Order: sequence, then C-alpha cells, then structure tokens
Amino acid sequence: MRALDLPWISLQSDIWTSSNHISYVCLMGSWFTVALDGTMKLEHAVLAFEEFPDESHTGKNIARWLKTTMALFDIENRDVILFSPDGARYIFV
Repeated sequence: MRALDLPWISLQSDIWTSSNHISYVCLMGSWFTVALDGTMKLEHAVLAFEEFPDESHTGKNIARWLKTTMALFDIENRDVILFSPDGARYIFV
C-alpha cells in the first residue's frame, strides 16, 4: 500500500453483516489536493473493503482493525475522530 502524505484526511467507515451472516467492513478516505495554480480538488477513495476478521463488532475489535488498516497507509499515528454512518458508534483512535 502507498502512504498517504497528506496534511489531513477525513475517514469514514461502515461495518455490517450480510443476509448470509458474513461481516464486512469498509474504510473510505476524503482529502483535498492543491494544484500548482492554487485550485483545490476534493479526492476520495475506498481504502479497504473486506470481510471483517472478528466475529463480534465490538469497539475494541473495530479499533484494532482500524489501526491495522490505517498503518497500511501510514496514517495510524494521526489524531482521528471517526464517525460511523448510523451514528451508533463514535470511535476515537
């Protein structure tokens, strides 16, 4: 994976269980890039989408997965507040 050398990044995630009882997790990122002429462009990407490795969707298991996944992009040592789409969990990594 490539490091994301950015001054900041906004992370979004979701975790769910499919109708056939397989858990999935997704991590998305959004950021701005600045062109040479000073214009800004919003960029975004799916950083990870995979089967969730832990059986239980506890905050501890989700935080472990997030830290491991963020390390792949060299962003694990940043201050992060991550909001889940349903608002059920607020995770401070």
